[in-house]
Amino acid sequence: MSEKLDQATGVVTIALGWLTVALAPADALAWGDTLTQLAPFCLIAFLIWRMRRLDSELKDYKERCDRLTDQLMDLSRRVEDSERG
Repeated sequence: MSEKLDQATGVVTIALGWLTVALAPADALAWGDTLTQLAPFCLIAFLIWRMRRLDSELKDYKERCDRLTDQLMDLSRRVEDSERG
């Protein structure tokens, strides 16, 4: 995981370096202002995406737990029936 994070950080650093070289100082300042103004919206979008993903995982987990509970109840009934009969 740490290696992937290091690679991603390196890619972002290189991309920012190329942008800095390619843009005039005034353009870089305008892009910087735009990115800082959009940062809250990007964070909100990321958090909404993350909540939806976690909600989906929780739903899957609950479905698996329900199936397992049903299987255990069925097994319990079979054991009780076999003890009686």
